[in-house]
Amino acid sequence: MGKVLAIGHVEKEFRPDRCIITLAVHTNAVTAAKASEESSTQCEKLLQHLDVIGIKPNMATICEDSIEINRYSGKDREPYLSVREIRIETGIDQRLIGLIRHIVESGLNNITLGVRYDIADKVRIRQLLLEQAIRDSRHKAELLASSMGQKIVGIDSANLSGRDDIEDVIEDDVLGDVLKDNRYVAGAMCCERARSATPLTDQLEPKNISLSTDVKIIWQME
Repeated sequence: MGKVLAIGHVEKEFRPDRCIITLAVHTNAVTAAKASEESSTQCEKLLQHLDVIGIKPNMATICEDSIEINRYSGKDREPYLSVREIRIETGIDQRLIGLIRHIVESGLNNITLGVRYDIADKVRIRQLLLEQAIRDSRHKAELLASSMGQKIVGIDSANLSGRDDIEDVIEDDVLGDVLKDNRYVAGAMCCERARSATPLTDQLEPKNISLSTDVKIIWQME
C-alpha cells in the first residue's frame, strides 16, 4: 500500500451578471462641521438625481461616512475632508451606468464613480469547480497508480486553494468636476437621453471573469 500526490486543477470563464456601483462624495472645508454640512448637501442632491432615474434611496447603502484631517492640504487650503460613499448593487445595465455617469459628469462636483462587475452565485460555482478539480486529481492519480500496477482506494489528505483572476474586477473611475456653473437638471436631461439613439457605449459588455480552483490530494493506493 502506498500514497500518491495529484494536483487537480480547473479554470473556467463566466459572464458577469452583477454590477456594484459606488459613488463617493468628497468635500473639503475649513471646519469639520462645515465639511459634514457640505457633504450632506451634496449627498442629498445626488440621491435626488438618482431617484429621477429610478434608483430609490432604499436601493442604495452607505458603506463609508467619515470626516478627517486632510494631511495633504496646504496652509491656505481647507484642511477637513468629508467622504460619504454610496453603494448600489444591480444587474448589469450599461444604460443605467451611462445615466449615472452623466449625472456625475454634468454638474455634481467632487464625486467619484466606480463600477465593478461580478458574479452573483459564486458559492455554487465554487462548489462545481471543486467537484471538477477533485475528479481531475483522481484521474491523474489513477494514471500514476496504474503505471505502478496499483489502484486508488481512498483519500489520505487534501488541501484546497482557489482564486479569482486578478483582472476580474473591472474598475471605471471618473471625477465629476465639470460644468461647475451649469447645474444639471436631472429630469430633463434623462428624458432627452432616453429619447435619443442608444449610445454605442451602452452596447458594451464587460469581459468574462476567470475563476479557478486547485486541490492537492494525497491518494491511497494498493
